[in-house]
Amino acid sequence: MGWAHRWRHDPVITAPFFRTHGESFRLPDQPIPRQVAHFLITLRDLLPQLDRDVAAQLAAHSSAVDGSDRAVSRATVHEAVVAYLVSLMACAVIEARAGVPCFRAHLAGLVPELAILDAYRPDPELASALKAAFAPSMGFLTSIAMAGDVFQQGLTLEERKRFGQYYTPRAMAEHLLDQAGYHPDLRLLTMRVLDVATGFGVFLASAAARLAHTGRQAGMDDCTLNTCLGQALYGYDVQPFAIIATKIYVLLSVVEELDLHGLRLMRFVADLRLPNVLCADTLTQEFDVPDAERPHLVLGNPPYGVCSPDPYRARYGQVLEGKANLYQLFTFFALRRVAAGGVVALLVPESLRAGRTFGRLRRSLAVGAHLVAVTDFHARAALFAEVEQGVMVLVVRKGRPTPGSVVRVVQVANLAALPAAVPFCVPRVQAQGRRPKGYVLPKGASSADYALISRLQRLPVASHIALEAHTGPLVWNRHKGELQPDAASGYLPLLYAHSVARYGFAFPPVRNNVVRQRLLYGDPVGHIGGFARSGEVVLVQRTTARDQARRLIAATLPTSFRDRHPFYLIENHLTYIDQATCDGSAVPLCYVLGLLNAKLFNFLFASISGTVAVSAWELMHLPLLFVANAGLEQAVYRRLELAGREATAAEADIDGIVYELYGLSGAERVLVEEFHSYSHGGTGRRINRSTSM
Repeated sequence: MGWAHRWRHDPVITAPFFRTHGESFRLPDQPIPRQVAHFLITLRDLLPQLDRDVAAQLAAHSSAVDGSDRAVSRATVHEAVVAYLVSLMACAVIEARAGVPCFRAHLAGLVPELAILDAYRPDPELASALKAAFAPSMGFLTSIAMAGDVFQQGLTLEERKRFGQYYTPRAMAEHLLDQAGYHPDLRLLTMRVLDVATGFGVFLASAAARLAHTGRQAGMDDCTLNTCLGQALYGYDVQPFAIIATKIYVLLSVVEELDLHGLRLMRFVADLRLPNVLCADTLTQEFDVPDAERPHLVLGNPPYGVCSPDPYRARYGQVLEGKANLYQLFTFFALRRVAAGGVVALLVPESLRAGRTFGRLRRSLAVGAHLVAVTDFHARAALFAEVEQGVMVLVVRKGRPTPGSVVRVVQVANLAALPAAVPFCVPRVQAQGRRPKGYVLPKGASSADYALISRLQRLPVASHIALEAHTGPLVWNRHKGELQPDAASGYLPLLYAHSVARYGFAFPPVRNNVVRQRLLYGDPVGHIGGFARSGEVVLVQRTTARDQARRLIAATLPTSFRDRHPFYLIENHLTYIDQATCDGSAVPLCYVLGLLNAKLFNFLFASISGTVAVSAWELMHLPLLFVANAGLEQAVYRRLELAGREATAAEADIDGIVYELYGLSGAERVLVEEFHSYSHGGTGRRINRSTSM
């Protein structure tokens, strides 16, 4: 099959767009060597010409194959361009090390997928300029590791979100292997490793380098080591160019590890085969394969992104609940495919920690495996530019845990701080918590934190408060025509998140979006009237950033406001609580307000929340205890009447009452207070101590 025909008609091809024209091609943001910067600038100048050259030949070849005159998609062209450049770079590296010419044909045994480029004959002047650009002095591992960054820089933000394509830094891959226990020793020689979404191959390349190091230490000859690599490394990706890049990255990593040169290098390239690294959709692969094919380690950075659950219900229904996310499906596949006693090590979003959506997946992990290691990154954009979703390294072992097993924990701000991070161990039962709403994966800054979090989650449920919590039902921008800035007769006030501060409520909001400032009242006669609410409620901001010092921000509606406005509207960036009971009896909402705004519950919520959402479901499953004579309700009423330093002192009194209510020791109180004394900014939660409480 011709290369153009393959690129156009392969059903697994997606459509990322590698932008190459003018200012749309950007250099990576991180510092890079001078030689590499020169190479990228040269490449930027040559890419438009290469793009046109490939497009013209691809279109001509397609027409010759099937007689079609349909235009070839831009995505197809750019994917072919990337594949061509990666292969060109590999040839340049090998030629520089071997001292003899290297052509794409030399890679054919290792990368048969390059056959799709056989019909392409670049313009001679362009080919000469490109070859000159790939100078040996640029440093080949730097360039191949950067290939993922360059390709990613060429995608729009929408495309990255659509395809979940955020390529992993090499340092992150090395850390994940460390957490998974994949260290260079003799057992590596018999271990099979599967990457569920290879991307540019950073995980398999890192694993291959460790395996090659082990083989060399064991005295393996090159032929035996080649066989070992081919039997050990497995991988899937839906992108053909990703499989090409992965195999080349594995090759070059092993070449560097073994320091191969000359004819030995050429023989190694000719003999290496990776038959189990395939262009395929991971999610359609069989769960159950013969034991001889099951991997001992499944790793990777699976794609993130909401997807329709419908195509996957038959195979993945066990972990689907409401919305489906690609990483959710990949994680379940990894757990099903890995060998008994094997390890699954994935870079996943923090949204896995808690919440309804991934509850079934957490239960599946807890029943079918046990937690081995976890790494948390506190900074908002810890690994990937333009991605504010928190990420974590999750390592589990398939099968039942041994009694008294522990979990290796690393807490760090970002990737740059990882080398200095000091791991600590906590009992597995604390790191993989169990509570009425299901298994959770809390995060703490120390083993003492984990002990406190676990104790709070395991309190007896007999005295728990049952909340009736709801998401604000009105989406303001869907009803602009029924909203106005002035309080006409009978119009209902619309409450936004900016109306709510801790123990404080303001309407109109003190700080508000200019557009929304003109949309403060709704017409009760129209459709919007069906969203009206009345009575006393506790209002909670529904979205708070992961690095905010306060995640729970709650207030009540003052009696004076409810007297003026018996009915009101609540926008969907607020969660509201309209009823609280304990053992069938009503609990004052001011009592609930005191618990939610207390430091203890802010500490607990930040430790179990994996997203920016403060959902009604999460609030309803907090371990809120009711003790009628605790004095909390009266303390909250006092706080509502105060301001300034007096208000601060009143809040300290409330915190003290809550500490007593939950039986916190002096040391446990210090943990909670220290949590609130650290900077929660972009450098990471609990990394830099602030100057004041």
